[in-house]
Amino acid sequence: MKINYIQYLIIIICLLTACNETEEPNTMLGNTPTLDCSILTTNLLDLNEASLQSILNPELENFNFLDQDNNVCLHDNNLREFVSLLNDNCENLTASIECACCPEMSQISIQIDSTGISVSRILDLLTPNENGATLSFLGIHN
Repeated sequence: MKINYIQYLIIIICLLTACNETEEPNTMLGNTPTLDCSILTTNLLDLNEASLQSILNPELENFNFLDQDNNVCLHDNNLREFVSLLNDNCENLTASIECACCPEMSQISIQIDSTGISVSRILDLLTPNENGATLSFLGIHN
């Protein structure tokens, strides 16, 4: 009978320690999106550049894959992935690339469904054409 108690004790210890390990979900680029769409939408509607900068720049830093074979710009894939992140995670937004790397800057067109009314916004993103430089938020306008 002692062996059974020891076996049970070992199993319980294993289960308890295994519960403390958390596995983070993977995205295509190996990073976990933390985008809060309701806060993002509010700040897009309000044209709040300071808040958008603090919301978007940490997200944009995750998009640092440089496409050396692309003729458009080094961040072409990053722009597509960022637009996919917005479209896949924010139901009330529809994002599309308006202008990719024209020059050193890109524009993302965003349509927002604000209680049945469609509102348009344009995000300006810095897309430097150099290794090690990540996307970053520049501004927003109608």
